[in-house]
Amino acid sequence: MQMLYTGDAAEPVRFGLEIEPRHCNRLGFCHGGLLSTFLDIALGVCAIEVCGHDWGGPTINLSIDFLQGAPQGDWIESRVTLEHTSRSLMFATGSVVGSPGKIALASALFKQPRPRPEK
Repeated sequence: MQMLYTGDAAEPVRFGLEIEPRHCNRLGFCHGGLLSTFLDIALGVCAIEVCGHDWGGPTINLSIDFLQGAPQGDWIESRVTLEHTSRSLMFATGSVVGSPGKIALASALFKQPRPRPEK
C-alpha cells in the first residue's frame, strides 16, 4: 500500500494499492477484508491529517458497502472526505475506486486523539 500526498487541504493523502494474487479470493477479486482494512486506514489517516494531528485515535465505527469487485492486477485508490468534527469525534466518508469505477463506499467515526504524552 502506498500513501500519496496530494497537496489538497481537503484530502491531503490518498492511498493506492495494486491488487496481487495474494489479495484475491477464489474468484480472482480483491477480498472484502483487505478492502475494509484499506478503507479504515485511508479514512483514519486522512481525518487525522486534515485535523492536523500527529497521531490517531481509534476507529469507533466503520460501515462499508461493496459495490463491485476489484480484479487482480487492478490499481485501486482511496477518495476521502472529512465530513464533520466535534471536540471528541471525527466523521469521514470515502470510497475505493479502480478501473471498473467505484468498488466500495464507506463511512467511519473516529475518536479524536488525545495530545501525545510528554517524554
